[in-house]
Amino acid sequence: GLGTSVPYKIVLAIVAYSGLPAIIGSILATISVIVGGTSGSLDREAFNIQNPVATNLAYFMDPMGNKFLYGMASAVNIFMIWSLVLMGIGFACNSKVKRGTAIWTVVIVYLVYRLIASGLGAAMS
Repeated sequence: GLGTSVPYKIVLAIVAYSGLPAIIGSILATISVIVGGTSGSLDREAFNIQNPVATNLAYFMDPMGNKFLYGMASAVNIFMIWSLVLMGIGFACNSKVKRGTAIWTVVIVYLVYRLIASGLGAAMS
């Protein structure tokens, strides 16, 4: 996109390495489940496997409320924002696009994807 060409192997590497911050989120979720399960303070009815740790806005919302708003709020995840910025930096370094333009392009494509996914999720429920 944006009139540049990046080889597929480079794109695959950028996307793969930009997803590494999600490992930290998975580790935090695992710790949350283990600590909550051993201390007995984990409320099994209130626990949501989609949001085990307060890393996004949807953690503080009712999952049975507005499905579209819940889906969009789950998109605002600190680790996803970190990954999107890393992806934009990777594309900027491997093309002739400015860093800000690359980051905003990646963010806009992600938000369009989340709008469609949240809309479909709300329509199917």
